[in-house]
Amino acid sequence: MTLFMQDYGVPVGFRLIEADREAVSAIMIQNGVIHLDGFPTAQDANGELRRHWAARNPAIDARRSAYTLSLTFPSAAGWTYSAAMSPDAILLMTASAQRPGVPAARSDLWFDYGSNVRRYPQWQAMLRKLDVPVLVLWGSRDEFFTTPGAFAYLRDAPKAEVHVFDGEHFATLEQPDMVSPLIADFVDRNRSVMAARVSPERATDK
Repeated sequence: MTLFMQDYGVPVGFRLIEADREAVSAIMIQNGVIHLDGFPTAQDANGELRRHWAARNPAIDARRSAYTLSLTFPSAAGWTYSAAMSPDAILLMTASAQRPGVPAARSDLWFDYGSNVRRYPQWQAMLRKLDVPVLVLWGSRDEFFTTPGAFAYLRDAPKAEVHVFDGEHFATLEQPDMVSPLIADFVDRNRSVMAARVSPERATDK
């Protein structure tokens, strides 16, 4: 399998890799981290976020929920995203995040995110042992998962292809015409390598 992972999808994907390393034929990552290099708010071991993960702080949950519920639907006035970002995408994300029960569920996920950070060292070690093509795509204006997180992958996968371009956290939505050729070229060049990773048993076990 080839994994394309972004944001929360990165820790989900690395858990899948842990479950069956031999099933992985290639990895593609977009603005998602397994290194603290690209996660500024989590770097301080005594900071608010790390303390929240150690002992849940209800005030942080309340603050996050209040922020989510305060979001308004996109309009020309007060637009803070780039001109390349589709208002439809922002509308969908806002409406989805504000559904009943979702803000609380998002707080639960955010509290649990500390379990991912604790796994970073073992995921890094696992990546060093994986002999698969790796593609890293990164929006340079992401203030949450910052650009050093993209280049950190090179420590564990020195042959990884890293592309940093103008974009925010959802860079593929902003720059699809730039991202899609990079993905297509990566797959075309590594097709034989990826196919070799799929055993006859796996190929027929569908």
